[in-house]
Amino acid sequence: MYISKENVLQQALEKLALEIQESKSFDVGNNQMVSFVCLNAPSCGQYSMLHQKKIFGDYNLMALDALESARLATLLYLQDMGIIFVDDINLSELTKYKTKLAECQWKLLAASNFAGMFQQEIESLKAKLGSAYQEN
Repeated sequence: MYISKENVLQQALEKLALEIQESKSFDVGNNQMVSFVCLNAPSCGQYSMLHQKKIFGDYNLMALDALESARLATLLYLQDMGIIFVDDINLSELTKYKTKLAECQWKLLAASNFAGMFQQEIESLKAKLGSAYQEN
């Protein structure tokens, strides 16, 4: 029997009086989707101080699978913060997932950094091109 992480996350958030601010999936190319869940979550050990936290899931072929992955990542985040404990019979699978999730989040961060660097280079080249046109 499979129980959706959406149901588990919803139950946990209701008991914590927290709510999801945004949940979105988007295409990252190569037939891959990634999703995130954004919620106001407490900082480490400071439940009274909430901050907006965007938690990404794993890359998947289907948007629903990517969203389920982001929900699982959110549950793991809350569990790592010591706010909830999810008694899951598949705990070894969660450990494998954490490793894979960390790798995917690193790849997403690297891709974002490269995209930012390329954008800066584009802006620099546009400025040089504009300057060259003005000189002629």
